Amino acid sequence: MHIHEVKCDQCGQWTHGKNHRCEHCGAILKEEEKKEIAVRKAKGDSIKPRFVKINEEDGWLLVIGKYVIRTGQFIFYALISFLIWITSLTIG
Repeated sequence: MHIHEVKCDQCGQWTHGKNHRCEHCGAILKEEEKKEIAVRKAKGDSIKPRFVKINEEDGWLLVIGKYVIRTGQFIFYALISFLIWITSLTIG
């Protein structure tokens, strides 16, 4: 085994890691990992905070209301982040 080799899930032989397919049996390398990565990308970033979406067709009163809600969401996320920072600072 060399540094940049991976083991094929189908035949068990070691193949150069930069190859897309196994040199011995032709199977796709790391197929399960690639499927899992594709599923994660399709779901999006679960850690990213989700804010209320403002659409172009929203009326001006609704837009103002959504901006107020977004401001509240921002303050909430900032407060939670600050509490997590304080907790990690005191514990660690």
